[in-house]
This record gives sequence, structure tokens and C-alpha cells, in this order.
Amino acid sequence: MISGLGKSSADPYRNSAHFYSVNRGKRSIVLNLKTKAGLAALHALLAKSDVFLSNYRSADLSGFWARSGAAASHTDAAGYPAVLAPGFGDMATGLAAVGGKHLRCPLCEREDGQGHGLEYEPAAALSSYFAFGRTIKWGRRDRTGNPLATVYQCKDGKAFWLTGVEAERHWPATVRAVGRPEWLEDSRFKTAKARRENERELVAELDLIFASKTREDWAVRFDAEGVWWAPVLSAAEVSEDPQALAARSFVESPLSSKAKAAGRTKVTFVASPVDFMNAPKTAPRRPTPELGEQTEEIVNELNLDEASRSEILAEVKAKSKL
Repeated sequence: MISGLGKSSADPYRNSAHFYSVNRGKRSIVLNLKTKAGLAALHALLAKSDVFLSNYRSADLSGFWARSGAAASHTDAAGYPAVLAPGFGDMATGLAAVGGKHLRCPLCEREDGQGHGLEYEPAAALSSYFAFGRTIKWGRRDRTGNPLATVYQCKDGKAFWLTGVEAERHWPATVRAVGRPEWLEDSRFKTAKARRENERELVAELDLIFASKTREDWAVRFDAEGVWWAPVLSAAEVSEDPQALAARSFVESPLSSKAKAAGRTKVTFVASPVDFMNAPKTAPRRPTPELGEQTEEIVNELNLDEASRSEILAEVKAKSKL
């Protein structure tokens, strides 16, 4: 896989963890697509490639988050929309495009051997929000319709989520865990319908109970009674979470010269969300490249005339001195 087609420019994310994570295991080439030589190299790459992904925006289309209707529905107290991390739309688009290619293309191979174009509209991913004319909004934790499917906070400030989605099934275990057996006959909470009607009152009472112990204390009681729950983990906690480690959620990457120079002894990334069962487990075969690091290597592999090859490499060398 080759990353980085396009004219090199100052990129504020080049040295971010996000950049190094999504580009691990790739080679990087920089091409100026405004020149004939750059276009010739691009077409030479396309001729030997199975898939080509591009996130260049159309002249009249930009700002997925701003234009989708989602940003206007996620605002702070002052009315400003939430600011997302870079690449939010790119990540979802890339996964959908790869999935669409593998599911669709085998069914519609063209007899002339030419490839198919696949378009992905990020806003369509939000269709479930708009299907019934609903406005996206932050949910209220005491308005879920089920007090056993919301988030609570403990004495130590750590939060957890009750995941008792089957209200009748999970109610007895929860009552035992919180030490309120009388609630089984309390008319306010006896049935799922009653708990839904008195949700704010029940959530408020549970808040007081859960605030009396640490999350570690509650974990012991929940597990003893068979309560369905999940801790709300920080990024640091996730990196040590037994479940995440058992699921191979992280992967070690080979050290780049830059990482070695910085004194790093290992580089750990979040693993790909896609895995193949019963297949040999693989890890990144090469470190994340710097932007354009393999330009000369890749250009020399292409069937370009000497003038085009020299023009591309001369421009790259000139920029490397800036």
C-alpha cells in the first residue's frame, strides 16, 4: 500500500499519533499532480494497482461534519458545534470504501477489464438519525427509558455503564447488588413500565447508592450477583484492559529511525478493527514512513521516461532542503 499521493505541503498532523497510526506499514510517495511528470507517475501507479482511494474534495463539496446536520446538533452551552479530531470522516470513509470494494466488485467485474468507481457519501452514514426526522442530540442519562441501561458515577469519581438492556431479566440481580430487595415489590419500580415512568426518581436513588462506594467495590458486587455492566475507561486504562489485550486491540510497529533517535524502545498502535479468523496473525512489516520517504524508491520502480523521473526527484530533493 502506498500513501501520500499529492503535492507536498505544510501539514499540521504529520507528526501526530494519528498520522503515524493510520500510515503504519505503508510506503510514502509525494507527487506534484500539477505537472506532466507527476501525472505520468500517478497513471503508472494506477496501472499496477488493484485499488485506488482518494479523499480529494470536489470543488463544491467540503466539510462533512459541518454540512451533515450533525455538527449543528452537537453544540456546547455557547452554541458552538463540537470540534472533532482530524480524519473523523476519512476513517469511516476508508473502511466503507474497502468494504464496498470487496463486497461489490466480485459481483460486477467488467468484461473490458476496466475498474469500477465507488463513491461513498459520509452523510449517508447518518441516515439512522434522520430517518424519522429526529435531531441528533446528547442523550440524558435519566431519559433512556431503562435505568439499567445508562451511566453512573462512583465514590472515586470513576464511571460505569449498566448494560441491563433486558429490563425484567436484569432487575432482580441489580436490586440484590445495591441492597434494595424491597424494590422488587415497590409499586414505583416493580415492573419495567413502572421504572420507565419513574425513571428520574430511580436514577436519582441509584446515584446516591453508587456514590457510596468505589468502582472497584461495585465491580466485586456486580460480578457476584451477575449484573451486566462495563467500566468507562480512560485511554490509559484501555491500554491495560485485560479484555482489550485478549482481543489483540494493540499492535507493535517496527521502529523508524526517527523513533530510535528519540530514544523509543517500542511503538504501540491501535490494531486494525478487521481481522480474519483462523488466518496467521500479522503485524506491520515496516515503520510508518515520513511523508514522501520512499518517493525515489517507488519512482524507480515505475516505467517512466528519464525526463519525468528526474523532474519528480529534483522537486522532492529541493523541498527536502527547505
